Amino acid sequence: QKDEIQYLETAQYGESGEETARLFYDQNKKLAAKEIRVFKEGTIVPKGSQYKDAKDSLLSYYVFELDSYDRVAKANAFDASSDELLRIEKFKYDNKDNVVEKTICNSDDLPVRTMRYSFDKNGNEQQVQVLQGDGTVVLTEVFNITKYNDHGMWTEKWGFVNEDPFSFVSRRIEY
Repeated sequence: QKDEIQYLETAQYGESGEETARLFYDQNKKLAAKEIRVFKEGTIVPKGSQYKDAKDSLLSYYVFELDSYDRVAKANAFDASSDELLRIEKFKYDNKDNVVEKTICNSDDLPVRTMRYSFDKNGNEQQVQVLQGDGTVVLTEVFNITKYNDHGMWTEKWGFVNEDPFSFVSRRIEY
């Protein structure tokens, strides 16, 4: 049995496949917020993002630091009203450009939470392990993919923690 929608998110992409925006909706499927990617002029290389509410007011923004492959290696999050550094997010990738580790640090660059991800050959997330800043495991969620599209990408998956159902996600991918 599936619960009511608790959270709905959509992603928008440009002609070259780069993510340009994420839209976040409330339980009534009404737009609640959006994150808009900002690119280096004339390129698809990201330089940051802006997080806005449904009325288009800027709440916070990210400034990205890129690795040698133009992937986001570090994202510094700032409060839009004060320019105060809120947190720092650091990313590690595998050779297929999947994020295999994301560490969220406080404004003093001290780790607060780390997520470690594993993927199948098609880039489908198989597992996420969540750790406290001190390395203590909070939980490990293992995904059981129950539906795929014709491109081998998941469209429905269940997450289990200690063999108990923890999450259910359904998505539609349009090409």
